[in-house]
Amino acid sequence: MDQRLVRIVNVTRDEEGQAPSPRLTLLASGDETPIEEDLLVLLHEIERRLPCSWPVTIQLMGPRGGEGTSTVVEALARCCCQRLGMNVLLLRLSQEPRPLDGPRSSKISLELEDLDYLDSYVTELPREEGRYLELTLGSRAAAALRNSKRERERLVETLNPLSDVTWIDAPPALTTNDGLLMAPVAHGTVLVVEAEGTREPVGAAAVARIRQSGAPLLGVLFNKRRYYIPDVLYRML
Repeated sequence: MDQRLVRIVNVTRDEEGQAPSPRLTLLASGDETPIEEDLLVLLHEIERRLPCSWPVTIQLMGPRGGEGTSTVVEALARCCCQRLGMNVLLLRLSQEPRPLDGPRSSKISLELEDLDYLDSYVTELPREEGRYLELTLGSRAAAALRNSKRERERLVETLNPLSDVTWIDAPPALTTNDGLLMAPVAHGTVLVVEAEGTREPVGAAAVARIRQSGAPLLGVLFNKRRYYIPDVLYRML
């Protein structure tokens, strides 16, 4: 029995039933692993449904936790950087902050006053194919974002020009409001559920909360899907 990291994303369509035209050409080298193939397909599906041009901010969140959201968002961020040569920021809303000291690191803790010089920090980062920086929030920044929509908007407005894509790893939709507060200022949100693990009423409740927040919901991503027959047969269906 085969298990893959990411397999399918269900997305909403516009009123005419047509998705917006792609704005990014995803180039594959032909030597991708099965997981990388899935990530490239997933990126293309997400990109087709974005309401604006790049650079963009995209948030991923699960309903209750344990769906693998952090694993998926980091895999997407690494794929964008290493496979597509994009400059990438990954903002984690729910992890412990990392100190900003010593040599240039690809993982730092961010306070809002750091936004004034984050541009110079990013440009000095070592390059892989593209630049990659993982951010967590310091305690004061986290409190300010909870209390002020303008600060949330300012954060996205500052981060957006520094990369081709900013990924947000958000807390679950049904257990905290932190991710729901950030979702409306992102360009799109993807709900991550566990295939065969997340119950339909739980997923539906999470979708409802995201929509009630005013966030643009790009779709629902089924993670940890299992294959009970060889994958090649699924691709023929």
